Amino acid sequence: MKLYSFLKLIRTVSALIVILLISFTFFDIHSLISPENARYAALTQFIPSMLSFINKPSIIFSSFLIIILVTLLAGRSYCSLLCPLGIFQDIISRIASILHIKKNIGFTPAYNFVRYSILIIALIYYTTTGTFLLIWLDPFSIYGRFVSTVVSPALTGFNNIAAGILLKFNIFSIHSVDIKYASVTLLFVILTIIISISAVAAFKGRLYCNTICPVGSLLGLVSRFSFLKIIIDKDTCIQCGKCGTVCKSSCIDYKEDHVDFSRCVSCFNCLNVCPNSSIRFKYAFSGTIRNKEQEFDINEFKSHIENAKIGRKSFLSGMIIIPSILSAQSSEKKQQLYIQDRSKQKEYKKKIFSSPPGSSEIELFNGRCTACSLCITRCPSSVLQPAVLQYGFYGIMQPFMDFNTGY
Repeated sequence: MKLYSFLKLIRTVSALIVILLISFTFFDIHSLISPENARYAALTQFIPSMLSFINKPSIIFSSFLIIILVTLLAGRSYCSLLCPLGIFQDIISRIASILHIKKNIGFTPAYNFVRYSILIIALIYYTTTGTFLLIWLDPFSIYGRFVSTVVSPALTGFNNIAAGILLKFNIFSIHSVDIKYASVTLLFVILTIIISISAVAAFKGRLYCNTICPVGSLLGLVSRFSFLKIIIDKDTCIQCGKCGTVCKSSCIDYKEDHVDFSRCVSCFNCLNVCPNSSIRFKYAFSGTIRNKEQEFDINEFKSHIENAKIGRKSFLSGMIIIPSILSAQSSEKKQQLYIQDRSKQKEYKKKIFSSPPGSSEIELFNGRCTACSLCITRCPSSVLQPAVLQYGFYGIMQPFMDFNTGY
């Protein structure tokens, strides 16, 4: 029990540090973090690092592979430790508990058809068209836009008020900063998304992560092969239901002694509340497995161990090879822009608005950017602004160069 309490403490403290650092990267109005270091906030996240690796394979962009390896080891720890939107939902859920807002607590069946359909559609759309769906689904981008569009202007306002007050006392340690406002349309869209996710988190816990989020769905598939899992001991469980009441993913069916580990985010809330220590975080294949999905003796499991090893190796190899294939497809698309028939080139209209410096072709940029707004918040002259329809509907919220606001 002490070990589980320590694990939960480490998870909680680490999550708070991560969300504070990532949030500060977005609302660093005094540019205390250099742009070179600020980009590492994105590279710790699954989708940004994967897309960067696909576009330019490099070790520095391979953190998504580390996340997959950690998931194979201990489940979806990423969702509780590194994902800012996931941590934000936990904070909202905690506030809802303090305010005694009624929540639907208990086991709920998985919406597997919905979650895997969204994942497949997002993957197919990205490989054939671009990142339009990921703009709306990537958790890092959703949280980044919220902080840069809503939180950062509010904090800038408080900063300017404090600077004005201190100025009267001849204290110049804080200076005023111009407030960057997004358009009313974008503000409405971003607030609608974050309020909807917050409402779901307050009443349903991690339902968004286990139904809509493509990262959660993909890591959920990976976590089915995890070495360490949360398992209920059927022989000692008294079915008191305490574990189910604290599960933020609603994935513990204590009546059936079953934990749907594909939805578990490894928060460890359930491990401390069991009066008999019947629910444990342990090697998934040690002893007799008491699980609804896999229920067999360890001796039977040993006869299949070699096949399991082969399956794990094949799965991991596939996760490494897929991005390489996508990278090759991306290079093909890039080459096709230069070998198209001249008659087709006449159909293209000149773009009025410019994409950020270094983004190469606008079509390539629109197909790769997830509109996280990190570059917008780091722009020293505020020339980068989120697009409404400057790129068309498929480039909504992506940064463009607005020379009316900066240079």
